[in-house]
Amino acid sequence: MMVCQMVPRLTATRSRCVTPSSTSIWASIVVVCLGSWSWGMGPAEKVELVPLMLPRTLFADSVCAVSIRLRSQEYRAGKLVWQLAGGSRTLFSGEVAATIEANSESIVPIRIPIPPVRDGVGLETRLQLQYSSATGHSQSFQQSLWILSRNPFIGKSQWLEKLNITLFDPQGRTRASFESAGIPFRQVREVAALKNVESGIVVVGEGVSLNVYASLWDALTTLAERGLQAICFAPSEGRVDLPGTRSSVGRKPSSIALRHSDVILEFDKRLDWRAWSKDARLSVGGLDIDTSRGQVVGEFVLNDSSWPWIEVRYSQESGGVISNEPKTQDTYGAAISSAGRLIVCGFGVVEFWDSNPSSRYFLTSLFEALD
Repeated sequence: MMVCQMVPRLTATRSRCVTPSSTSIWASIVVVCLGSWSWGMGPAEKVELVPLMLPRTLFADSVCAVSIRLRSQEYRAGKLVWQLAGGSRTLFSGEVAATIEANSESIVPIRIPIPPVRDGVGLETRLQLQYSSATGHSQSFQQSLWILSRNPFIGKSQWLEKLNITLFDPQGRTRASFESAGIPFRQVREVAALKNVESGIVVVGEGVSLNVYASLWDALTTLAERGLQAICFAPSEGRVDLPGTRSSVGRKPSSIALRHSDVILEFDKRLDWRAWSKDARLSVGGLDIDTSRGQVVGEFVLNDSSWPWIEVRYSQESGGVISNEPKTQDTYGAAISSAGRLIVCGFGVVEFWDSNPSSRYFLTSLFEALD
């Protein structure tokens, strides 16, 4: 049996989506499991308390369903009490019976209502799990948690228009996500049409085969050489010549970076790459590097060793378009020119659009970095 109680709603001050505001409201979720062990018992007799697949980011105005794993070598009977609080106020609370058989584990599901927040607001919370005995002894676990509104692009229509996004998306899934979020774009249906793009950001939608569209890779590298910003989301397959190698055609880039999931937190430290999707998948594509007949080649595949983030930069000094604009600070804090860049992102941004807010807010930060 679960008992749930709701108390007055907490309000928050509007803040930017990427950087937490100093006026963000701290909250805490306290889960207390009452059992029957004491500190005098040996380590083997203590209860292990672990939340399973607990996300660090959550959609506002939703329900967080999370399972708590309890393990013990002794029989335990108690109850799991949880509380969602903001500051000194309790937002929701509830309790559920929790019994652990000897030398076994018990999975206790709880459902925590997540309060609504205004558009553009990120509410930072803190989750604390605490197991307490009948005599009052306890142990605890804590984790930060962010509650985010569903659409990070609300109120940014003018900025999005200025990005001048051109979309090539044969699969159609990226187009659907952009339309649902109110992201304006101009769609092209042929690779050849990309050569006519003169400014803005070129986006290739998720799931494109670089084998089927054999000229697409050269078109993207050419755009970056000309000083444009290009993003290719999770190509499904394709064997390509890496820029700057002997087999490649065109100017050499100033740098090539291969990264894993650590790059996500450099865009926005709130985002949860560990629970990006409901089944804990993050990448839906990546780059394998190999040699063939003495040449370095890249192949887009999905395996544990592939690189999900490839970033190719062309600076002014490497032959990119000359710009009179001053150098600025990019997401990584390094001074860069306004010259071109090609990013291949294997993280499932569109694939997991509705699973967790992290993918949507990552896209926002990515657009800001390329602006």
